[in-house]
Amino acid sequence: SDVTKLSFAMSRNFRLRELHLCENFVTKAGASALMEALRENDAIQELWLSGNALGDDGAASMSGLLRRNVSLVWLNLNECGITSVGGGYLAAGLRKNETLESLWLNGNRLGDQGTRSLAGALCTNSTLQLLSLAENGISAEGAADLGSALRVNSSLSVLGLYGNSVGDEGAEAISDALSDSNATLTGLYLGRNGITGRGAAAFASSLRSGTSGILK
Repeated sequence: SDVTKLSFAMSRNFRLRELHLCENFVTKAGASALMEALRENDAIQELWLSGNALGDDGAASMSGLLRRNVSLVWLNLNECGITSVGGGYLAAGLRKNETLESLWLNGNRLGDQGTRSLAGALCTNSTLQLLSLAENGISAEGAADLGSALRVNSSLSVLGLYGNSVGDEGAEAISDALSDSNATLTGLYLGRNGITGRGAAAFASSLRSGTSGILK
């Protein structure tokens, strides 16, 4: 395929810093080819694959890339058909990765289980600064897991949860983490999450306690 040919070329190119392949009909086979080509490449810094049908098998390939590549700082997997299974694969990669700073997973189907896997990875990962999980079917349960991760994580500065269903209970779980121990989060995106005055009051309390985060 064309992606396989491109991947072959990339395996021999050590100058390219960014690769944008959004909405290019890249499948799990293409993702596997990219992983093989880029796992030893120490030049690539940004990989954009949003809008491709990678699925969970493609996420497994990206997990392999995260475990082996030492230069990638930005990975965009928005709208790639990734479910909780793929979330588990990516979490495994994050646990081993020491370079990635931004991971975009908007518009997938991670749900609470996939979110729990990623939250577990945040407990050990020390380089990720941005995690965007907008529109992933996350409820208060997933938000609680993220809250637990925020209590111990020391690198994440931006968390995107726009368009989920965390509600007041999830808002309280996250705000409690911000009040208790988190000192790094400065951006939290919670629009369209069914949060009422109760959840807003919880965040107001965390802000009064000294949290410097920006809530949107």
